[in-house]
Amino acid sequence: EDQMMETGSETVPIEPTEGDTTVTVNALTVGGVDALAQNTGDGWYFDPAANTLHLTGAYYDGEAEAAIYAEGDLTIVVAEGTENTFNGVDNGILTMGNLTITGSGKLRATASVAYNSGGAYGAIAIAATEKLCIFGANVTADADMVGIGSTGTMEIVDSTVEALGARNGLYSSGDLRISGSTVEAHATSVQADNKWDFRGYFLMGICAQEGDLLIENGAAVNASADQFG
Repeated sequence: EDQMMETGSETVPIEPTEGDTTVTVNALTVGGVDALAQNTGDGWYFDPAANTLHLTGAYYDGEAEAAIYAEGDLTIVVAEGTENTFNGVDNGILTMGNLTITGSGKLRATASVAYNSGGAYGAIAIAATEKLCIFGANVTADADMVGIGSTGTMEIVDSTVEALGARNGLYSSGDLRISGSTVEAHATSVQADNKWDFRGYFLMGICAQEGDLLIENGAAVNASADQFG
């Protein structure tokens, strides 16, 4: 798996490089509630016209496989001054499509299952099957396999992010761009705190598997792992 790091001579705009959501979400559950049928819940509401889930102080720790699950593209806006926590079994947040997280409040996502009994993608706190963008947000993610993962590309722009996983803190199949952000990304193979034993695997705090890693615009990044930072 070839990996490259590029730093800084190239001028890149601070904004996300692509549009955030283009497809209406086809299914959305929040804490086990069908948010397309019931647009509001305790600490959240969904705006179907803007395809946006607003978090205003939500807390969920239950038996849903994903505490927030979407089919299609989704934007999550975290309201200023609020704290929001979502703990699912396999995923805190899972979007089968593009995912954008923005807003100045705090969002914490966790997954409680151990890796050897996780879902199709393993236990990932925040996951998207296409592009994942965190823009101007404060996000903490902790799961057994990967903290924050995308099977497409990932951007973290003007945000504060802590991503913890047994195998990867941050994982992107494609390019991974960190701009103007403070990022902590840590991986440990030690079986503790419900983290599975990954000794013998390639463990990385940050992994851009088939893409480039770009750190720019004064980003402060602290990455560590048992094998590779």
